[in-house]
Amino acid sequence: MLKKFFWLTVICLTVLMPRPTFAQLRAEDLQLTCAMASMAAYSSETSDMIRNELADRGWSLERIEAYSSKADAKALLLRRDTVEGRLNILSICGTEDQKDAEIDLRVKLVPFDIEGGSVHQGFNDYAEVLLSSDRLSAIIDEIAASGETLYLTGHSLGGAAAIIAAARLTERGLGDRISVMTFGAPAAGDRFFADHFNGRFKFDRITVSGDPIKKSLRALGYAHFGDEIKLVPAKSVSKFRHKMAVYLDCALRNYYDVTNVDGEFGSSSTIYALPLRLVDNSFARADVKYVTAIVRDVLSSKGAGVVFDPAPSMSIDYKEYKEGLGEIDGEYFARARAAGCDRVLMQTIEVRRVRESRAELEQVTVERIVCNLDGFPLSMQTSSVSTKELTVLEAVMFAQLQASL
Repeated sequence: MLKKFFWLTVICLTVLMPRPTFAQLRAEDLQLTCAMASMAAYSSETSDMIRNELADRGWSLERIEAYSSKADAKALLLRRDTVEGRLNILSICGTEDQKDAEIDLRVKLVPFDIEGGSVHQGFNDYAEVLLSSDRLSAIIDEIAASGETLYLTGHSLGGAAAIIAAARLTERGLGDRISVMTFGAPAAGDRFFADHFNGRFKFDRITVSGDPIKKSLRALGYAHFGDEIKLVPAKSVSKFRHKMAVYLDCALRNYYDVTNVDGEFGSSSTIYALPLRLVDNSFARADVKYVTAIVRDVLSSKGAGVVFDPAPSMSIDYKEYKEGLGEIDGEYFARARAAGCDRVLMQTIEVRRVRESRAELEQVTVERIVCNLDGFPLSMQTSSVSTKELTVLEAVMFAQLQASL
């Protein structure tokens, strides 16, 4: 009774009070952050690295979990304060164990709260169990009272559960404070459900060509809604098209296509970064610009000021790479002094094929050396990341994150 009274009060206040301004993310930032959050919601070594990167970007992270005989619901709450207000992202975990797989197979359409509309039984169970969490209920009440927005995101099962959770919150009067972005999510309900909620909350449904899951339930009477954003994976990406790694790879490319990462970073320029050295045949030609952008972006986030050489990258042959780091041309030291830097950074990246558990994978290796302006080495590091769960671009990013200046 008290809960119903609370929601009636919220709805009345929403109608009668001036609408507060809530913090927003740029479209390319939103897609990349939601993609990272969707991968971070899983339980894996890769997810651990992404959670660390999100924390470095200023996000606070909190696990939200709720368990019942119907589902073991798991999500990750991301929050960050900005000058415009607080950002809230709830990333719902996708399929990662046998119980989740059983939820995916619970395909019977069951009645939703609206007359005539039906939803996937398993996805509905997952969303209901998650929303029953006392902690999440308190967060939603707080958002409802504050006028903030809640971004709901997730991959596959997580995305479908996000749609149903958004529908339930919309029925409580929060549709204008909900924004949903899903990755590779199957349809969550029938045509009546889709028509009833289409346009009632912001919903971007991201798909990639070749992902079979997006069409998997149509023959059973399910229907999609929302604004579909179609992505095409790069030719160099060979992973199964439904994997979250493929969606994150696409989001990274989109982000760097519209984000300028050239020039100088930081308020105190102390490091001069030489052209990135790429071992021949390590990357597809179309991927080189993304590799360079990722390296520059990660370096800029390390806290120290960095000035980049006008040449973004250079190619070196395998023999030269194996012979050692080689000498740094004196011209680079002159440029470093002119830019007010006191160190120079040289990085080399190689990608090579390896055998691991009978599977052929790629190993991305980053070698980094920092010298003073007299050419004396101050530090040397090597980072190596496998593409077992990642694309090559993602492996480059994580190898960069592992290294320090």
